[in-house]
Amino acid sequence: MSLEALAISDPGMAGHAYQKHLSGLADHLAGVLQSDGLSAAAASCPALEVMGPAHGVGTLSMAGQLSEPDAQTLIKNYLARLEPRLSP
Repeated sequence: MSLEALAISDPGMAGHAYQKHLSGLADHLAGVLQSDGLSAAAASCPALEVMGPAHGVGTLSMAGQLSEPDAQTLIKNYLARLEPRLSP
């Protein structure tokens, strides 16, 4: 069972730890974006937008559905499309 599944199905220790990890990651990414001049409100949404595909790509890679080179290309292309929104 994955940590993602535990976070949804069992809010116990493992699920709570993973939820805390995701919250911390979102806060960190938003902080990085804020240091580039975005407000807290403006930084929150792109932080979550980056996390969504990244976690999905990781799951696809671990399940053997996406090769490492394809995953790198997918993320690179996604970030290139997102970059104009991250510039203050």
